[in-house]
Amino acid sequence: MGSNDSSLLALNIRAALVVLLLGAAPLVAALSSYAGSRSALLVIYLLLGVSAFVVNIMGTKDTSDFVFQLIILSVSLCLILSYVFVSVNLHGYDVFEEYFQFLRVAQTGRWSPTGSDIFSAVLSITVLPTILSMFIRIEGLKIFEVVFPMMYSIVPVILYRIYRKFLTPSYAFLGVFLFMAYPGFFGEILSVTRQEVAELVLLGLVLALVTPEIGRSVSGKVVTILLTLGLIAAHYSIAYIFLGLLLVSFVASKFSRRSALSGTSVATLLIALVLTLSWYSYTASGSGLTALVNTLTQVSGSLSTNLFSANSRPSIVNEAVTFSGQSGYLHDANRLFQYAVQIFLLLGFVALIRKHGKSTIEYKMLPLIAGAMIMLVSAVSLPFLAFSLNLSRFYHVALLFIAPCFCYGVNAVCSVGSSLISLSRTMRSKIRVSGGSMSIAAVILICYFLFASGWVWAVSMDTPTSGILDSQRMVQSHDTNLLQTYYQEFTLSTDIAAARWLHLTTPITQPLCADVDSGLHVLVAYGERPYSGEYAVGALQYACMHRSYVYLSEYNTVSGQAIAYDYQFAVVSAVNTTTLNRIYSDGASIYY
Repeated sequence: MGSNDSSLLALNIRAALVVLLLGAAPLVAALSSYAGSRSALLVIYLLLGVSAFVVNIMGTKDTSDFVFQLIILSVSLCLILSYVFVSVNLHGYDVFEEYFQFLRVAQTGRWSPTGSDIFSAVLSITVLPTILSMFIRIEGLKIFEVVFPMMYSIVPVILYRIYRKFLTPSYAFLGVFLFMAYPGFFGEILSVTRQEVAELVLLGLVLALVTPEIGRSVSGKVVTILLTLGLIAAHYSIAYIFLGLLLVSFVASKFSRRSALSGTSVATLLIALVLTLSWYSYTASGSGLTALVNTLTQVSGSLSTNLFSANSRPSIVNEAVTFSGQSGYLHDANRLFQYAVQIFLLLGFVALIRKHGKSTIEYKMLPLIAGAMIMLVSAVSLPFLAFSLNLSRFYHVALLFIAPCFCYGVNAVCSVGSSLISLSRTMRSKIRVSGGSMSIAAVILICYFLFASGWVWAVSMDTPTSGILDSQRMVQSHDTNLLQTYYQEFTLSTDIAAARWLHLTTPITQPLCADVDSGLHVLVAYGERPYSGEYAVGALQYACMHRSYVYLSEYNTVSGQAIAYDYQFAVVSAVNTTTLNRIYSDGASIYY
């Protein structure tokens, strides 16, 4: 056996060990999350972070693509399953209203969107789960809890296939790892079902647009149009973002000698625009267009009065600009890696623009990357724009396109650094620079993931930030902010029992008094009661109506506090209890 054969065999053995080790991670993560085994989850998350170093043992193209995709799928499943099984109930935010919309369609057998309810116009949470439930014989609750997140786990694999069209296997893997390392991937996004489906369709569209073979065939063009219609019906916000990216690509093609994006012609842009306007004007009764107009009106009207106001932007933006936050060497290290990732993204974007000899795919991807960067900068700089979708979701969507810039940025910095140091020509070779940049990128991403996921704070017993790794410490904390975070994220079985009791024993027109958090979440999904001020849901912060039911969640009765969006108030001062009020308190306590 020659030396090359021996090296290849050793490489394959190391790769097989990595795959074998990570292959068991999703199952262990799911079991640990379901059983509440915090120590096992900490080990799994550490293993996931260290898997970024796999780029240093993969060398041959033939084996690395398969192994990288297998590792990406394993990491994706592990992160998603750890979130899914941390609670057997629905948890998150928008998923409660989405499940309620599904119930309306499943129970009546009719899909009837209304202009006043923007959720009702989205097929991804109404018709699609109904069809899935009928064909695979799984109850609707499990469709939202497990099936959709499992479907979403293939997003990073599709993303890898897109990145591989213009990056090496190692750099494509690191770009996808950055996308998965952001907590929005395995946290918030999993409670927004319509966006999970929309991102799957969006990446299918991008893959079709950057694949010349698809664009040249008639069947490929038909598939692209169908995917465009599917994206529009899946999620209004992602559809608008895609339209914006198409517009940037079209404009770029007019100022460039090269075609900026295959298929981004006047016809393509007009088809997408007409389909969007037609769907949201007629089929969706204008709900999506109303939301867009309201957002644009609020942003444009605030430019002159709130452009420099801190209150018009999320608190995380102000903390990043002013370098405020908790003190300590771990928190300083956290800020260092957070800033490092953002700086390398910006430097990589500039490096890609200035790169000589860009490939055809790089020319096609550049307008999409530029459009995503413009969207992210606008969300941070324009007043109130970040609140329309949530800044973390803006960043999550932008990472789909700009994550490769991180690799360009690290490689550019390493190249410049090596040229400034007096080294031999061999030491400054492209291979050595590329290998060094991959190692540096892997180290940064490992540290970024461990901090962002909350692993560091769980191990150091600092203030917990992860409901996956530190849910027990959160619920046992005396910090009201942590308690609020826990009870807003997770739905307790006692609260579900109360909501179902109300659904079975009280008519929908019966006034109900509850705090905003309960009214938007557990009472919507499990009580099947739409949130409406007409029925006094949410009026607990003011005063309860006479002859009304008063819904007190476990958090209300144990802490004596109620949650209304981002602030709390005392339950005792709000509940005007009389003999005419009927109070359901789920057994935690009774008011007389």
